[in-house]
Amino acid sequence: DIEQACVEIREITGIDRLCLIGVRFGALLAYAASGSPDICKLVMVNPVLDGSDYLGRLTAMHEKMLVDEDRFYFNSSSIKATEDELLGHPFPLSLRNEMKALSAVSIGAQVLDSVDLFYSQIPVDNDLQTIQQGAKTAVKLHETGETVDWEDVAAIEDQIIIGKTVRKIAALSF
Repeated sequence: DIEQACVEIREITGIDRLCLIGVRFGALLAYAASGSPDICKLVMVNPVLDGSDYLGRLTAMHEKMLVDEDRFYFNSSSIKATEDELLGHPFPLSLRNEMKALSAVSIGAQVLDSVDLFYSQIPVDNDLQTIQQGAKTAVKLHETGETVDWEDVAAIEDQIIIGKTVRKIAALSF
């Protein structure tokens, strides 16, 4: 729970205003939680801005993974995607329904002092406009300079994508 984590951080540190950093779907969750007046800055890294679309992509990746002959030593064609698991992680129906309902557009504009968006592929205009509406300053776009195929399971496993981006985030003034 992001809001509870923020409460605990404020209690422990005494800091009044926080910056949230989210990667992929975590960026959408951070955006949803950034409506609190305690959140002044948001950093989104390769954000997923539509939960329903993302869930569809994860399902397609899961189904592709199940028939990957290099991944399983047994005949996996008989294995079906279940409603309880995706890509080896629990995904109960309740989580899937929450994900389907979540998008930058459904959340609406959040009032933030600053938004930095790091991307390997620029987000869809509607999502960007929604985020821009609530930002007190222009959304600062930062190209990561890394080509990422977020739908290739093997490529994701082989890449350490976040390394260069973390250095770029660390260079931001907070």
